[in-house]
Amino acid sequence: MTFLRPYELLLKKAETDLQGAEVLYKSDNEFLDVEIVFFHLQQSIEKFLKAVLSYKGIHYTKTHDLEQLFKLLGTDFSLNRLDLDFIEELNMYAVQGRYDYVSDALDNIEDFFEIVKKVRKKTYEIIK
Repeated sequence: MTFLRPYELLLKKAETDLQGAEVLYKSDNEFLDVEIVFFHLQQSIEKFLKAVLSYKGIHYTKTHDLEQLFKLLGTDFSLNRLDLDFIEELNMYAVQGRYDYVSDALDNIEDFFEIVKKVRKKTYEIIK
């Protein structure tokens, strides 16, 4: 049995969430709840950030708040203001989107996928 370090497990889970969001988004399911796609995008970013924190040995509390996680990373993980605005918007999908309707459209979802991929790229630049 192979044991993964905590940051390695988080990377695998982040990738799984991103892949899950892509599969759901591309599916032809008339009953698709768009919040579930955004939920998996939020979860992917959350786990990528936690992987970096774990890799660097930075303690973080149990949270889904992406802004809080970014603050813990400081200047090691900088994004432009527009990217951060998208990420802040994803925060509402961590919990609220699972129990309530937040959005009924997939407007500009490609932008959200691009942000997750930027976070993923920066994560792997830090964790080589």
